[in-house]
Amino acid sequence: MSYRIRKLAELVHPGLIPADIGTDHGLLPILLVESGKAEKAYACDVAEGPLSQASANIRSHQLEDRIIPVLSDGFQAVPDDISCAVLAGMGTYTAIHILEEALPRVQRLSQVIVQVNDDLPLMRRWLDEHGFTILRELTLCDHGHFYTAIDTCWKPHSQYSERDILCGPMEAILDPEGWLAYACHELDRLAFVIERRGRDTELERQKELYQSAVDDMKKSRSI
Repeated sequence: MSYRIRKLAELVHPGLIPADIGTDHGLLPILLVESGKAEKAYACDVAEGPLSQASANIRSHQLEDRIIPVLSDGFQAVPDDISCAVLAGMGTYTAIHILEEALPRVQRLSQVIVQVNDDLPLMRRWLDEHGFTILRELTLCDHGHFYTAIDTCWKPHSQYSERDILCGPMEAILDPEGWLAYACHELDRLAFVIERRGRDTELERQKELYQSAVDDMKKSRSI
């Protein structure tokens, strides 16, 4: 079980009925049920190949009576009793499309966890504009790649700032050390791109916001 999957499982609230949207090999539902976090779970995928592999893994763990494979495009065929959804390991545009297609239903869920592989600020902006509050963010590194999982639900919040959208709301960050590693990586990346391209107002603004967030995080940890 990968480190990323284990950390995603830690974010899921116990006692909910989760649907893993885009389950691939079904490892997350298996971990949630075997750990006792969930009595029942759904492993959902739009493609028959991954779902077949998930079904085989579920059988090998003897969990056929507790994890139900569902062939579904997003939420279309997912049963109504779910209270949590996890959308992990997909592109931002794909995640947004899936959420928009089922927005009224997603708004009723107790918990939504999103972990996208690109354009994290766009994902945060969509959540902000559609009334979702970012409760927790976990940034982790697995096999040399950074991932950020967002734990959210639909409830009122103050509009997020430009820095919140780019870097994540400081109050939601679960692992400051992991976040600092990622933020410093982003600062180095931005500095490199700016040096290669020359003056770029947008990239320089992003670098300024990241530096501000890093300074604030370091300051808060020294108190």
